[in-house]
Amino acid sequence: EKAKHAISLEVNPNSFVTFDQNAFAIANGLEPFDNRWVPDDIYTNFAEFHPDNEVDVWGARVTAKWEITPDLTLKSITSYRDLESDTGLDFDGSPSAISNQTVYDEQDQFTQELLLSGRAFDNRLDWVTGLYYLEESGFNRIELFLSFAENPFGFDTDTINDYENSS
Repeated sequence: EKAKHAISLEVNPNSFVTFDQNAFAIANGLEPFDNRWVPDDIYTNFAEFHPDNEVDVWGARVTAKWEITPDLTLKSITSYRDLESDTGLDFDGSPSAISNQTVYDEQDQFTQELLLSGRAFDNRLDWVTGLYYLEESGFNRIELFLSFAENPFGFDTDTINDYENSS
């Protein structure tokens, strides 16, 4: 069985989406979106939109340590992570097509950390200093469907985010 992610906790019949959708539904003999889709418990969901959910995440890390002297150590931590996710969600948890959404994500990141640590003053001082580097890139696409048979006046949104980050 497909995952059922969302439930409605309360319905506002006067919201900008619900009001137009219900006016159209009632005028055309369809079921309006109302409190009948608010379940008695958090494990009940009436959604009919069940997109596939696929997530692939992997990563690797290498830690190397070099004891330069008994009181001086150099440590390197190198990491890489990769994510690809294709998911979806029915936000209202009802059989209505209102607020069905698909989300696609890609993200990868590389980090490098160098730590130099030691002891000084006859072991009265433990110290550490270091450098850290992060490089990340990603892509995100969110499609939110607000136009459908019960809401022909709605609009769909397609949000695309493409980003790079370094630190």
